[in-house]
Amino acid sequence: MNKSELFLILAFSFLVSCTNPAKPSRNNSGSGNTNTKPSWFLTDEEQKTAQMIHTITLGHTTSDPKQYYRIPAVLLTKKNTIIVAFDNRKKSNDDIGWGNCDLIEPTVRRSTNGGKTWSDNIRVGKIPTEKKNAHGDPVLFEHTPTGNLVMLSATGGAFRWDTEQKSRIAVSISTDDGLTWSDWKEVQGDIFTTGKLKQNGYFKGFATSGRGTTLSDGTLVCALVVASKNGTSKIGVATYYSKDGGNTWQVGGLTQYDNNGYNEAKVIAEIVSGENKGKLLLSARPEPAEGEEKDRYWAVADGVDDNWKKVEYGVGLTDGRANAEGIRYTLKSNGHSKDRLLFINCNSKNQRTQLTLHMSEDEGKTWNTKKIIQPGISCYSSIYALPDGTIITFAEEPSEAGGKDNYNLVFRRFNLAWFTDESEVYSDTW
Repeated sequence: MNKSELFLILAFSFLVSCTNPAKPSRNNSGSGNTNTKPSWFLTDEEQKTAQMIHTITLGHTTSDPKQYYRIPAVLLTKKNTIIVAFDNRKKSNDDIGWGNCDLIEPTVRRSTNGGKTWSDNIRVGKIPTEKKNAHGDPVLFEHTPTGNLVMLSATGGAFRWDTEQKSRIAVSISTDDGLTWSDWKEVQGDIFTTGKLKQNGYFKGFATSGRGTTLSDGTLVCALVVASKNGTSKIGVATYYSKDGGNTWQVGGLTQYDNNGYNEAKVIAEIVSGENKGKLLLSARPEPAEGEEKDRYWAVADGVDDNWKKVEYGVGLTDGRANAEGIRYTLKSNGHSKDRLLFINCNSKNQRTQLTLHMSEDEGKTWNTKKIIQPGISCYSSIYALPDGTIITFAEEPSEAGGKDNYNLVFRRFNLAWFTDESEVYSDTW
C-alpha cells in the first residue's frame, strides 16, 4: 500500500466517524460530553418507568452544634462531572455583608457517577480571615469553549445598604474540572462608584446566586440586583456578562423594576421561536407589599447590552418570594419534537413552600406541566438537564434544625417519566 492509498483510507475513516456525532446538550447553560456515554446514563428501557434515582443531602444544617449551609447551584461539566456549589456559612446563617455573618466560604462538591457518590467539601479560594474578605452567594458557570468553571461571589458590603462597606464582586476559576480553584480576584473596576450604575442612582448590588447562563456564543451572563443608597427608593436589574471566559466583566442592560416590586433575577435562556426569537428571557422573584399577591417578573432583551422589557409570560406559575431558576430542556434543532424549558421555584403564594418543577412548550409564556418535588418548606433552588434527559435539582429543603431560613441542601436526580407520572418518556426525538 502506498502513502496516497493510506492517506485516503485514513481520511475516509475520519469522515465516517464524524457523520453522526452525538447530539449536543439540550440547554444553553453548558454541556456535558455526550460523545462517550457514561455508564450512569439511563438506557431507553430505564427511561420507560418513573425513577427518582438519587435523593442525597449534601449540606446538612444543624443548630447544635451550629453549622449552616445555603445558596445552591448545580451544573454538569464537559467531563460529565456534576458540580454543586453553596455557602458554607459555619456558625451563623446571616447573608454576606450582614453584621452577624460568619467567615463564609463558597464551597463545591463533585460527583463523577451521576450523583451516586460525592467528594468531600472543596473550598473555593483562600480561607477568609476577616469578614471584609469573606465571600458568599456563588454564581456558577461553565465556559463551554474551554470547559473551565467560573464562579462569581459577593463580598464586602454586598446588598446591605446600611453599611459603609462597598458592594464588591469577585471571581474564581477552575481549570481542572472543579478539583482546585484560583484565589478570589476582585472584578476589575468599582461598578457601584463609577459608570452606568452610579449614573443611574444605583450604589449597592450583587449577582443573583445559582447557576449562571452560558450563551450559544460562549458569553457568560447573569443578573445583578441593584439598589439606591437606602435600598428602598430604587431597585432594578442589570445584565452582567463576560466575553473572555470570566476574566473581565461588563455591566450591560439596566432596567428599574416597576414600583421596586421585584428582587433577584435569573437569565433563563435564549428564546428560539415565536415573536421574541433571538432574545434573552429573564425572570425575577416578586417582593409584594404586606397582604399583596404578586406574580414573577418576566422580561426579554435583544442582547446583553439592551434593557429588559416586561412581557406577559409565566402563566401557570405562582411564586413564594424566593430565588428560582430555569433552563433549556429540548430543542427542535437538536432533533426533538418541541422546544422546551424547565423552571423550578416555590410554587406557593407568598410562602416558601411547595418546591415545584414546571415545563413550558412555548418558550416561557405558559407552564402547564408541573410536579411538586418537596411539599414542605423550601427556598432557593437550582436545576440542570443532563444529556440523557434526566433532570437534576439542588435545593434548600426542610432541616430538622428548624428556625428561619435553616435548610438542608438536597440533590435530586430523576427522569422525565417521574416528572410526568409516566405520561411522557424521554428519547432523543421526544
